[in-house]
Amino acid sequence: MANHRDAQTTVIFGRNGTGKSTFCQRIVKHLKGRCIVITYGGMPKIWRKYKRIDPSKKEDWNWKSGIRQIYWVQHEEKTADYIYKYFRGGTIVFDDCREYIPARLDTIKPLKRIVSSFRHMELDLFFVAHAPGDVPKQVWRYNSTTWVGATDDLINKSDIGLGSADKIVKAQAVVNRAFREAKRKGDGSHYGIFLRVVP
Repeated sequence: MANHRDAQTTVIFGRNGTGKSTFCQRIVKHLKGRCIVITYGGMPKIWRKYKRIDPSKKEDWNWKSGIRQIYWVQHEEKTADYIYKYFRGGTIVFDDCREYIPARLDTIKPLKRIVSSFRHMELDLFFVAHAPGDVPKQVWRYNSTTWVGATDDLINKSDIGLGSADKIVKAQAVVNRAFREAKRKGDGSHYGIFLRVVP
């Protein structure tokens, strides 16, 4: 019998300088397979080393494994149409998602369909943000894992709307403390401190 794993939706959040994108990159490299990383216009630069594709070109979707990058700014909201049309069985990273994903997913129907049908489309989704409120509330309904990084933003539990919101708030306090202590050392050990929370 073949190994089977359910597709997952993951949120990674933390303030600037916590290593969110580097941490996410390590995870998606471990997953192997095909991965597209969406950035608004090529930031953060950690993703720039990966080949950029034009999502409107069907032939650009023909690769077997590895990471490709899409600039949302190239086609703006039509980007979601192309992803929904051409991409199945892989990983999508929405890095700095607040830059291009609206608070209400209903305003971009193909994006809403990707989020609500991720399991049927066999997609792992990653939303990278500075704070929980930067991630649309509808995404939290499907959340499998949250990686909590240091942030000064006060977490509003209603932004998350899950029973596990209390766990996320507690994890934030633990991570913020560890981050401050590591930052005081001045040795770079503050970079990449995340705590995993599952519902």
